[in-house]
Amino acid sequence: MTASCASRWKKVDGGAFSSWAADELKEGDELDVMTPTGRFGIAPAPGEARVYVGFAAGSGITPILSIVKGVLAREPLGCFFLFYGNRSTGGMLFREALEELKDRFMQRFSLFHVISGEEHDIPILHGRLDGEKVRVLLRSLAPAADVDHVFICGPDRHERGHRSDLQGYRHCRGAYSCRAFCVGVWRQAARQSPLSRRARRRRRLRR
Repeated sequence: MTASCASRWKKVDGGAFSSWAADELKEGDELDVMTPTGRFGIAPAPGEARVYVGFAAGSGITPILSIVKGVLAREPLGCFFLFYGNRSTGGMLFREALEELKDRFMQRFSLFHVISGEEHDIPILHGRLDGEKVRVLLRSLAPAADVDHVFICGPDRHERGHRSDLQGYRHCRGAYSCRAFCVGVWRQAARQSPLSRRARRRRRLRR
């Protein structure tokens, strides 16, 4: 894979930046951007056969896609199970890029589209990525007992049911870690996880 820098956004109702970007930006325009400051990711382990699970909703696929690419490129023994939730197939971001990755890494990348606004050939993949759906998907389509790391990313307009999403990870083995890049109820769910509470205690001790 070649190194590249790209940006993608999806216009949302009332979205100040997304509306401006969709309606005003044109080819050749330049934007000033800040350097990355987040820690939503993980250091590669080329010699380990790690198992990853990702849950992305809507535009939350953006950082998850970068993580998937990194794992597949730098960890030849690692595998990734990605569950991507959308209202419709027409509203998916990076659909072609995801399909290309699935075709290229058929043995190591499993992609599941969870659609809420259209009928799905596979009943388990129809509906919203709420707490119950997460638990069912982990039990049925991912090797929950072998999961090492879980990543979650989604917008804040998701229903309150997402607060229970992390309960599904109880099916994973004790050594797994869960990382969430989120706002609203996704952030609240992440803060309620034992891993997040331990991290906050460590920060207070360092201070």
